[in-house]
Amino acid sequence: MGPGSLGRKSLTIPLGIAREKRWDTDQAEASGYSLFRAKDILFGRKAGKAKKASAKAVPLFLLRKSVFQKPDPWFPEGEALQRAIDKGVRLYQQRSGGIP
Repeated sequence: MGPGSLGRKSLTIPLGIAREKRWDTDQAEASGYSLFRAKDILFGRKAGKAKKASAKAVPLFLLRKSVFQKPDPWFPEGEALQRAIDKGVRLYQQRSGGIP
């Protein structure tokens, strides 16, 4: 768990631009969006346009208490791990001119 996840009550599932750019809520705010909640969705408005009537709110995150989908493994295992290590060693050797 990251430091921003302590005490949170919902999972944030990115939608739209947040999904394309792989944002979490902190990154969305850092990118200039002012976030607000409506039901189970976090919407965002560009911070400078938040008070203008013409500013459109875009859905950025879906909020859920739980999901049934297992997360994609982010770290290779077994043979895939060994291949990743071997590839990293080869790249290091190529860039550094071999092992000193």
